[in-house]
Amino acid sequence: MAVRTKGRRKIICNGNTYIWHIKLGYDDPYYWLHIMAEDKHLHVIIPIDDANYTDLPFPIPKAITPKFVSEVIQWAEALSSERKMKN
Repeated sequence: MAVRTKGRRKIICNGNTYIWHIKLGYDDPYYWLHIMAEDKHLHVIIPIDDANYTDLPFPIPKAITPKFVSEVIQWAEALSSERKMKN
Protein backbone atom coordinates (compact mmCIF):
# COMPACT_ATOMS: atom_id res chain seq x y z
CA MET A 1 0.00 0.00 0.00
CA ALA A 2 1.30 3.46 -0.88
CA VAL A 3 1.87 6.32 1.54
CA ARG A 4 -0.95 8.87 1.54
CA THR A 5 0.25 12.15 0.01
CA LYS A 6 -2.87 14.31 -0.19
CA GLY A 7 -2.42 17.39 2.01
CA ARG A 8 1.16 16.47 2.82
CA ARG A 9 4.57 17.70 1.74
CA LYS A 10 7.22 15.77 -0.11
CA ILE A 11 10.95 16.07 0.51
CA ILE A 12 13.92 14.27 -1.02
CA CYS A 13 16.79 13.58 1.35
CA ASN A 14 19.82 11.38 0.65
CA GLY A 15 18.21 10.13 -2.55
CA ASN A 16 15.05 8.89 -0.81
CA THR A 17 11.60 10.47 -0.98
CA TYR A 18 9.78 11.21 2.27
CA ILE A 19 6.29 12.53 3.00
CA TRP A 20 5.77 14.81 6.00
CA HIS A 21 2.97 16.71 7.71
CA ILE A 22 2.07 18.25 11.05
CA LYS A 23 -0.99 17.04 12.93
CA LEU A 24 -2.65 17.80 16.27
CA GLY A 25 -2.56 14.85 18.68
CA TYR A 26 -5.74 12.88 19.32
CA ASP A 27 -5.66 12.96 23.09
CA ASP A 28 -3.04 15.55 23.94
CA PRO A 29 -2.53 19.28 23.30
CA TYR A 30 0.62 18.82 21.18
CA TYR A 31 1.24 19.09 17.48
CA TRP A 32 3.20 16.17 16.03
CA LEU A 33 5.57 16.06 13.09
CA HIS A 34 5.06 12.88 11.06
CA ILE A 35 7.71 11.80 8.54
CA MET A 36 7.45 8.61 6.50
CA ALA A 37 9.64 7.27 3.71
CA GLU A 38 7.74 6.48 0.53
CA ASP A 39 9.08 2.93 0.69
CA LYS A 40 8.15 2.85 4.42
CA HIS A 41 11.66 2.02 5.64
CA LEU A 42 11.46 4.94 8.09
CA HIS A 43 8.59 6.41 10.11
CA VAL A 44 9.31 9.19 12.61
CA ILE A 45 6.82 10.97 14.87
CA ILE A 46 7.96 13.72 17.24
CA PRO A 47 6.09 16.32 19.31
CA ILE A 48 7.01 19.75 18.02
CA ASP A 49 5.67 21.96 20.79
CA ASP A 50 6.63 19.95 23.86
CA ALA A 51 9.52 21.77 25.54
CA ASN A 52 10.31 18.66 27.61
CA TYR A 53 11.09 16.48 24.58
CA THR A 54 14.87 16.15 24.58
CA ASP A 55 15.66 13.11 22.40
CA LEU A 56 16.68 15.31 19.49
CA PRO A 57 20.29 16.53 19.47
CA PHE A 58 19.14 19.94 18.22
CA PRO A 59 16.40 22.39 19.26
CA ILE A 60 12.94 22.34 17.72
CA PRO A 61 12.34 25.67 15.90
CA LYS A 62 9.15 27.69 16.20
CA ALA A 63 8.44 27.24 12.47
CA ILE A 64 8.93 23.80 10.93
CA THR A 65 10.82 24.14 7.65
CA PRO A 66 12.01 21.60 5.06
CA LYS A 67 15.55 22.17 6.38
CA PHE A 68 14.49 21.06 9.87
CA VAL A 69 12.63 18.05 8.43
CA SER A 70 15.79 17.12 6.52
CA GLU A 71 17.83 17.34 9.75
CA VAL A 72 15.35 15.06 11.54
CA ILE A 73 15.51 12.56 8.67
CA GLN A 74 19.31 12.50 8.71
CA TRP A 75 19.34 12.08 12.50
CA ALA A 76 16.75 9.26 12.35
CA GLU A 77 18.58 7.48 9.52
CA ALA A 78 21.87 7.65 11.46
CA LEU A 79 20.17 6.35 14.60
CA SER A 80 18.51 3.54 12.64
CA SER A 81 21.75 2.42 11.00
CA GLU A 82 23.51 2.57 14.39
CA ARG A 83 20.88 0.26 15.89
CA LYS A 84 21.20 -2.16 12.96
CA MET A 85 24.97 -2.33 13.46
CA LYS A 86 24.51 -3.26 17.13
CA ASN A 87 22.20 -6.18 16.28
